[in-house]
Amino acid sequence: MRLRKFKKTYNQITSALDRWSSFLTTAHRLDKEHTPKELASDKNIVKAIAAIDRMFDEEERLVYETRMQSLADVKSKIASAEEKGIEMGMEKGIKEASKTIAINLFAKGIDSATIAETT
Repeated sequence: MRLRKFKKTYNQITSALDRWSSFLTTAHRLDKEHTPKELASDKNIVKAIAAIDRMFDEEERLVYETRMQSLADVKSKIASAEEKGIEMGMEKGIKEASKTIAINLFAKGIDSATIAETT
């Protein structure tokens, strides 16, 4: 399972795999005081959250959360750039297709006015 594709909300959790996937994708936001009941029902997840709490003090957690936000921002920028690139590629492809169609129509003897209307 790819954790990036795991999108279930806490109330959609139905199995141990769901609980652990949810924990692994949200561990950076969890602590003893902020553990959803769906995860708190698993004693091993509660132990894992306690271990994470012991490993990170407040300053370390802030650095980690800042880093995670930075990575999310970069991911968002990349997705936006990909979307824009795809859009630009589609526009270029349409122009190239129109040009090719116009050349083919001209080669078949179609008059320029009809070609201009068509493309």
